[in-house]
Amino acid sequence: MAKYGYVMGGRRAGGRWATALVIAGPDLSLARRYTLAVLVIVLQVGDIVTTRWLLARGGQETNPIAQALIASGRFEAVKISLAGVVGMLILVAPLRHTTRRVILAVVVLYGLLLLFHGIELSGALAA
Repeated sequence: MAKYGYVMGGRRAGGRWATALVIAGPDLSLARRYTLAVLVIVLQVGDIVTTRWLLARGGQETNPIAQALIASGRFEAVKISLAGVVGMLILVAPLRHTTRRVILAVVVLYGLLLLFHGIELSGALAA
């Protein structure tokens, strides 16, 4: 049975003619979707800020894609654009169980990355 479908003809509960779009129950509450979307964007901004601070203090970017983006001056624009696209997809796309797990894993990994950046910035890992 399709998740979305037009009901043409027939009757729905209450005896009224059905001509509207029928949408199945929510797969993830809107509040949770907003929370995940905002988290993805905030974590991306945090990654940009801490990466720039580390680079200013003599650190090196180890991700070759990020290195190329930094060299071209497009690092911030690409990171924010990707975060925006992912945030919009979280808000509007149907989220299956596996997709939710992947999004949560990405949020956790970015949180750990920011924790690591914070430790590096504090000088705790300085040799």
